[in-house]
Parts: sequence; C-alpha cells; structure tokens
Amino acid sequence: MEHYPANQLLDYIKSEQGRALWAEPMALAKAIFELVSRGQLIPIRLPLGPDAWGMIVKDVESTQKELEGFKDITLSIGDAKQLETIGFLAKS
Repeated sequence: MEHYPANQLLDYIKSEQGRALWAEPMALAKAIFELVSRGQLIPIRLPLGPDAWGMIVKDVESTQKELEGFKDITLSIGDAKQLETIGFLAKS
C-alpha cells in the first residue's frame, strides 16, 4: 500500500526533507493577489511553485503520451471537420 500515489504524497508531506523547500505562505498569498489584481481570467488550476508546475507538466505529458496510443481509433470516428467546430472552446 505504501506505493500508492496518495501514500507517497502523504509520506512526502510528513517528511522534514520534503517540507524544507516549500514556499512561504506569504509568497503564495502575494502570487495569488498579483494574479487577481491583473483583472484577467483566473485559472481553475494555478500551480504555485516549481514542484507544482513540474507535477502538472508531467501529468499533461503522460496524458498526451497515453492518448497517442489510441489516436488512430479516436480519429477514425466521425468527420475530421468536427475538430474545427470546437474552436470556440479554445478561445480565452
């Protein structure tokens, strides 16, 4: 059970070594305040710190690699022009 991702994360959180490089709460608050002050779109996910950025990027890359494994099946369904019809979703 100790190899489950949730347990690995809990072990990291509990370890002194894991917490040694954590950002200070005031730095997090300052970053959030700066983001909100821009008056722009506030993201659903906001990775704060190199570790958070790295974890999200790694997850996105892993998901993309997984998707590539069945891209042929996915794109064989429907008309390729359907992709053009969802362009409005990417606008921000």
